[in-house]
Order: sequence, then structure tokens, then C-alpha cells
Amino acid sequence: MSSMSNAQSEAKTISASNREVFAFIWQLLKRQPFGWGFAWTSSFATRGLWILVLYCFKVAIDAASSNDPDGFFLWLVFSLLAFLAKQTFQNIRGILTDITGDKARYAASNLAMEALVKKDASFYEDRFSGTLSRSVSSIGHQFSQINDQWAWNILPFIFGTSISLYAIWTMSPVAALAVGTWSLFYVVVVSYLYLTVREKYSEKTEVEEQAYSGIVTDTFSNVQTVSLFGNARHELGSYAVTAKKLLSSRIVESYAYIRMDIISSFISLSTYATVLIILYHGWRSGQLSPGDLFFIQAQAIEALDSSWGFGVGISRINRILSSLAQTLGMMKEESKVTDKPGAKALKVKEGAIAFDDVSFSYKSGSNALKKASLEIAAGRVYALVGHSGAGKSTIVKMLLRMYDPTSGSIKIDGQDLRDVSLESLRKSIAYVPQDPALFHRSIADNIRYARPKASMQEVIAAAKQAQCHSFVSKLENGYDTVVGERGAKLSGGERQRVAIARAILKDAPILLLDEATSSLDSDSEHEVQKALEAVMKNRTSIIIAHRLSTIRKADRILVIEGGRIIDQGNHDELLDREGIYKGLWERQSGAII
Repeated sequence: MSSMSNAQSEAKTISASNREVFAFIWQLLKRQPFGWGFAWTSSFATRGLWILVLYCFKVAIDAASSNDPDGFFLWLVFSLLAFLAKQTFQNIRGILTDITGDKARYAASNLAMEALVKKDASFYEDRFSGTLSRSVSSIGHQFSQINDQWAWNILPFIFGTSISLYAIWTMSPVAALAVGTWSLFYVVVVSYLYLTVREKYSEKTEVEEQAYSGIVTDTFSNVQTVSLFGNARHELGSYAVTAKKLLSSRIVESYAYIRMDIISSFISLSTYATVLIILYHGWRSGQLSPGDLFFIQAQAIEALDSSWGFGVGISRINRILSSLAQTLGMMKEESKVTDKPGAKALKVKEGAIAFDDVSFSYKSGSNALKKASLEIAAGRVYALVGHSGAGKSTIVKMLLRMYDPTSGSIKIDGQDLRDVSLESLRKSIAYVPQDPALFHRSIADNIRYARPKASMQEVIAAAKQAQCHSFVSKLENGYDTVVGERGAKLSGGERQRVAIARAILKDAPILLLDEATSSLDSDSEHEVQKALEAVMKNRTSIIIAHRLSTIRKADRILVIEGGRIIDQGNHDELLDREGIYKGLWERQSGAII
């Protein structure tokens, strides 16, 4: 499937309402009321002082034309002081905008991270990790862009143009009307053109950029597979096709913006020509002084520039708000598995587990479990066996409450999992998956993830039990060795041993092992099995295994088929009966022989 079709298959997010978007913006603004207040005040002051600079120049020019050198130099000094003040406030605005913007970006990203990291399994199954990563990093940037447009384009236009038009009005009402009318027309046209270009061209470019980013990310995420299949040329071909589409889209978009610039330039030229004609007649009639001519034409240019910024700013804010609404919609999407109000912490005294008529179906519609009932005695070792897709992993996921049952209940020591907090439940269970994912951190950090405050001595003790101390000791940086993305620098067996060490360090009352030794060689498996036997002693343990030789010593073996428990007993009891377990055992032992 192409990256384009992958992007299209990702779950659609319902956008947040305008009220929710503005509530989120207000939530960030009120965290730093003084910072934003001073930043916006500085924005007002910067524009007002620039008008004062031009007015001082206007008076200085009039003084020079009247042969008043003292007045000329006095107003020139005033203009320089006003310019110095303007630059000071402009720098203050820049500093405050950057500082408050950085803090707001950090706060917004924190809110996004907090909301997204707590979602349930079904939420992550429908979305790319890259999309979630971009959402966390972009939401702060989106808010910052809104603030930048507001502080640098919107406020200066509203405040500055109002003062400029008033000042021009005192000198030439006709010129003020011309500048005001053309500025308003300019804002409307620029806003319309920008939005049109956005809808027709820019949004298509964004889709192409997502496809381009998707294929690059997908290729590098699976670069080992690309190399092993010798398909580098094939990937480069796919990349070239996507890159060409993106390039074509960008060129079309650029031409659209060029046409928009030509139209806006024509409006600017028409406005400026109109103002010059008005100024010429005003000067010829003696109504305007040379200083008036300078001031009005300077303000006319400033008003046009501000109009452009205002029009583009409004259009960009509209686009950003739309993007922000999608991110907030994803953040507020409710998880199906959540803590109920007043959920209490799980208290595991013995570790007895009970499934009572549990049924569950995935989104695909397949019934993963059908009225499954089982009793797992405290402190005993149970094994789940069966063909692939029988429902073994689903039972483990349900116990971890990655999903809630469609019907029935799951209890630990008589406590319904839906009545206890998720955090307390998962802290009571140590889980070793078949394909353990490690963080791009040191080996020590990965083991210590089970108990972040564990000492180095405890980490090493757990590693020794999991039979990974020997290989770690041979590494150049030992336990400080960074394992790479998802543990890519370690072999499959080494990753499993690190994951087992992590589970050992967690020291939880319930242990779940999903093919936890499948990637180990025979000698390592034998040693790890001995370590796990010690860990499982007096601890409720559930093992999923396809290699039946690893579960011969289990207290109870549950045979799963079609989402139901169809048989159970210990190893010898199941071999005495004609059934799935005996068939699986004979096929495996026959293959070994």
C-alpha cells in the first residue's frame, strides 16, 4: 500500500468547535497575562512611535522650507529620540513575544502530550505515530503563529492605521478618505485572494507533503527490510514519483501566489498614484506644505503595507485555527477505556484472577472471545496454548485492560477491573511481550523503566537473573550503552532478556509472559527459564507459548480455540486425552525428532 493510501486509511478526527479552540487559546493566554499584555502594549507603542517619528520629520521639513534652522534641528533631534524609543519598544516586543511564545509552545505541547499519551489502545491502532508526534510539536507552533500574526500584523494595522488616518485627516480629508478606502479594499481583496489560493492550491500541496513525508518516514523506518530485499531502487522510484508530485504542486501554488502578488501590486500602485494626485493638487492650491506631502505619502505606504499584513494575517489565522481545531479534536477524543469517577487503587493481596463469561470483538467484527470463563488461582502458573488467532493474546490484553469486555467481567481478588484505576492495575502486572520494544535510551534506563527510582545495584541484580548481565558487561559502555530506536542495536534475544530484566525489577504480584523466550537460543532459554521459574514462584503467572516444551511445568494449561476455553489440565492430563494440545505436542515433538 502506498504512503498516500496509508494516509487516507488513518482514522479521521472530528474537529473541535470554534468555542473550544478559543477556550484553549484563552487558557494559554491567561497563564502569562503580564507577558502578553506587555508584548501587545509594546506593539501599540512601536507603531505609535513610528508615526511620531514621521510627524517630527514632517515638522522638521516644514521648518527647513521656512528657513528656520533652529526648528529644523530641534525637530530632527525629537525624531531621532522618537526613533530610539520606537526601536527600544520594538526590541521589547520581539523579546517578550519570543519568551511568552516559547512558554506558550511548551505549555501547549505539554497539554497535547498529556492528552494523547493517556489514550487507549484503539486510539493508537488507528493512527500513525508520526501524526501524533507532529500534533504534539505543532500545536505550540500553531498557537505561536496566531500570536505572531496578532502582535505583528493585526494589532499594528488596527491601531496604527486608525492614528495614521486621523493624522492625515487633519491635513487632507480627501487624502484620508482615499487611503482609508483603498486600504479597506486592499484588505478584502488580499484576504479573498489568499483564502482562494489556500483552498485551491495550498491544501493540495499539504496533502502531497504528507505523502512525501510518509514515504520518507516509512522507508527509513524499514530501511533494514529495504536492504535485505535489495529494493533500494524500488524505494527510490516511489520516492521520485512522490517528490515529483510535490514539486509540481508547489510550482502551481507558487504561480498562484505570483498572480496574487501582481494583483495586490496593481492595487498598491493605483492607491499610491491616487494619493500622489491628491497631494499634487493640495500642494498646488497651497493647502499642503512640503512636510504634509512627506508625511501623507509615508503614511499611505505604511497603511498599504499594514493592509497587506492584516489581510494575510487574517487568512493565516483562519487556516491555523482550522488546523488547531483538528489537533484539539484529536486531544478531546474520548478513550473507550478510562478510569470511572472515584476509581480506587487495585489492592492485590493474593493475585487470583477470574474471567466470567467474557466476550469481546475487535473493530474488524471478529469475535476474539466468546463467553470465556476461567479461574486462575493465586500464586500459580497458568499457560495459554492454541492456534494463532485463537484468543490467547486477547486474554492478556483484556487483563491489562487495553480493552474492556463487550460483556462479562474480569476480576483480580474480587475487584472488577473497571472499578479500579488503570495506573494501579498496570503497576500490579509485569508484562513481557513477544516482541519487546525498547526506548532509544541506555540499557540501564530501559531496565529501570519498571522502577524509575531503582538503584544501579538493583538493576544489575535483575539483569543477572535475566541472563543479560554477561552480554551487557562485554559492551564498550556497559549499562550506559544506548540501544537505538526500538532496541535496533541489540539482537532479538538480547532485547528479550532486557525486557525480562525489566519485568523482574518491577517485582509485580502478577506476571504475564507472551512468548517471552521465543528469540533465545537453547542455552540462553534454559538459563532464562530457570530464572523465570524463580521469579514465578509464589506469584500469579500467565504464559503464552507456542513451544510447548517451555510450559510442561505449568500448574494448569488452558487450551484456547475460537475465543473459547475448550480444554484444561496439566501437561500429562492433556496428553492422556485426544485433543488439540496432544496434536500440537505430537507435531512439535515429531518435528524435533
